[in-house]
Amino acid sequence: YDSARGFGSSVAINGEGAFLTNHHVIDDCENIAVIYNGMKTTGKVTAYDSALDVALIDVKAPSPFHVKIDNSEPMIGESLIALGYPPILGVGPSFSSGKLTNAGDEDHAFRKEGFLLTSVPLASGNSGGPVFNQTGAIRGIVSYGYDTNAVQKRLKEKGFTDDISTVTLNFIVSSKKIVKWLDLNGVPHQRLNSPDLVLSERKITAYGKKTLAKIECY
Repeated sequence: YDSARGFGSSVAINGEGAFLTNHHVIDDCENIAVIYNGMKTTGKVTAYDSALDVALIDVKAPSPFHVKIDNSEPMIGESLIALGYPPILGVGPSFSSGKLTNAGDEDHAFRKEGFLLTSVPLASGNSGGPVFNQTGAIRGIVSYGYDTNAVQKRLKEKGFTDDISTVTLNFIVSSKKIVKWLDLNGVPHQRLNSPDLVLSERKITAYGKKTLAKIECY
């Protein structure tokens, strides 16, 4: 391929070469490359949902390191870890952490249905990357965000006139919605229904890096 014209992140969801990412990451791609644990191969989109901003990429190779999906009800204050490949931070994977700010996933002024609000700092290139909670399973994948200017503009469009201080709203696709979508498409995956075990941040990150993949769009 020539030089990539777009980048994003993704995560292996089973051992059969299925990778989950955002629809907006692959929407304008003619060809897709997946880089996973030092191996680069061609990927093919096999399913997507633009409203939920998810897409499934299949590669013809095994993916032995893959995530579990937390299918329990989300709880305010959950610790979250996001992994991804924002180009502005270098060629390797990057880590950021925060909390689950709001447990609702219904449609709202700034939130599309099926998304959870977090305080995790995110950058371009994180899109499609996994967001783990303290169980070591994913609570969702990175999707979209608003900075202070975008928040102010959106509020004015809705008739609010008060100024705001520094605000960043970052949203992830809800893991419960991801489970339903994967079931609908018959995609094998592992889920975690009883999140009793809390793992260390270091352990979650070490394994999470192995499940992570970079997407290059051509």
